[in-house]
Amino acid sequence: MTLNDVLLSLLEQLGAADEAHLVSWDTVQRWPVGALDRMLETGILAVTTPAQTVECRGCENHCFMEVRHLPVEGKRPVRAFVVCGDPEMQDQMGLIPIPSERLQQWKATALQLAKVVAVLLAIESKVEDRHGQTNIRIGMIKGKEGRRWLSLNKSPLTLEINDHRLPLEEVLFFEHDRLAIDRGRIDQKTTVNIEGLEIGSAEWRSQTARNAANARHDQPGGSRDKQQQIRDIWATGKYTSRDRCAEEECAALDMSYSTARKALRNTPDPTPST
Repeated sequence: MTLNDVLLSLLEQLGAADEAHLVSWDTVQRWPVGALDRMLETGILAVTTPAQTVECRGCENHCFMEVRHLPVEGKRPVRAFVVCGDPEMQDQMGLIPIPSERLQQWKATALQLAKVVAVLLAIESKVEDRHGQTNIRIGMIKGKEGRRWLSLNKSPLTLEINDHRLPLEEVLFFEHDRLAIDRGRIDQKTTVNIEGLEIGSAEWRSQTARNAANARHDQPGGSRDKQQQIRDIWATGKYTSRDRCAEEECAALDMSYSTARKALRNTPDPTPST
């Protein structure tokens, strides 16, 4: 098993997970030496709360059991254990101790990966996982026809740019123990293909104008950027209605009320604060 094998496994399992993918201590023991450190250093993995269930090794069945704890006794720290789920075996097995290191676990999330991609591509923007959205905006990336938004789709894990999708597993890899990304593949997708059109033809002029318009709309402060800003404001829960949100914020964003209100159509309701 290599670092890239570990990476591909993590990407595959995270792409199939609803939220975070948890990695157990037992799983890490099957990885190459140093692999966990590399995943933590790059940001692909992060430490998370101790496991609440663990594989019991008290017998050959290897059942997954709930972890329980014995309180502090004198100088003895808190101790973890499981109890056999078979009533006939409980008296014989007693409390089955679980070493504390086996409760360690790590997590991988789409947001963590989006931040990793942003670092590798030197994109300086705040990467956020907005509630109710299926993709995460990473930031703007420059192409020959202008700047384009780069996003990470959560399931399946794909980079989205200029209406193209790139499976993350095809562009993210380790090279000589160093995490890298295939910038060339990504740059290819920033270019709108107008090959096959006769230069100067009506179709060529139309496509060229469309490309230029898209570049203007996509740039910071452009119409699409403003639309996203009004959606972000609505998502904060500051306003109780979309009409009020559009009315109060449109002037500050240099938008008409109708444009701001249209941008808020079909947006999810803000998550209530706790």
